[in-house]
Amino acid sequence: MTADVDMELVNTLDAFMLASAILTISFHDNISIDDMLKTIQNVPTSALPADSPCKVLKTSTKMTIGNTTLERRDLCTLYPDKWLNDQVIHAYLGILKSDFNSVHHKGCYVLPCFLATKWEAGECNAWLYPKVPLETYQTVLLPVCHQHHWFLLVASMETATISVLDSLPYAGRTQRFSNHWRHFMSARGDKRTWQTGEVTSNKQTDGNSCGVFVLMNAEAIMEATTPLIMRQCHVGFFRKYALKKLLQSPSGAKKNIL
Repeated sequence: MTADVDMELVNTLDAFMLASAILTISFHDNISIDDMLKTIQNVPTSALPADSPCKVLKTSTKMTIGNTTLERRDLCTLYPDKWLNDQVIHAYLGILKSDFNSVHHKGCYVLPCFLATKWEAGECNAWLYPKVPLETYQTVLLPVCHQHHWFLLVASMETATISVLDSLPYAGRTQRFSNHWRHFMSARGDKRTWQTGEVTSNKQTDGNSCGVFVLMNAEAIMEATTPLIMRQCHVGFFRKYALKKLLQSPSGAKKNIL
């Protein structure tokens, strides 16, 4: 057999194995083939390249996205093997919210991560956001950092379902924060019975990508696709993609700090 034939056989087998893997995972996780095909991209939620270079801010420069101010040290948490901080997470979710609300009548609202800390401290009634009509939104997102681990709480305001997208799933944590949400909404005067949603996250296989999974899962939700297409293999690409998206954000006003 010639080298050309060998190469053709290898390529055929690779394609067959990839197709088999896609079909198997699609069947196992109950994901449509169309959605499953997205997972072979570097960033499943975007066709934009994630590996082209981008210039990080100088040390003396800050940028503001929405109500979040970012410095160079914040953006550097998107570097490989770093833990994302709350500034980066809130800035990125702010971009997702802005993009989503520009094309959806019933938009998205992002609650700040400190709210979950208040819940844990027993201060549920202290921060109810009475002037924010949460019930009129389609989706409410709440990033949570609990015991140095990030996960995402997603509330569907139309169906009264609450999902906890956790890359290190733990039933006790899911129940705990789902109940926090129920108490929060009850304190706001919402009389509905909130059910547990079926949306879940893929698992992380390292010790530092929980914050990246929060962003990946949130982006999948905003793109109306299953978060299960977002996997550990996408984390490195998504860090670059998120950094570029933050730096290129139209709302990212930059100013030099003397």
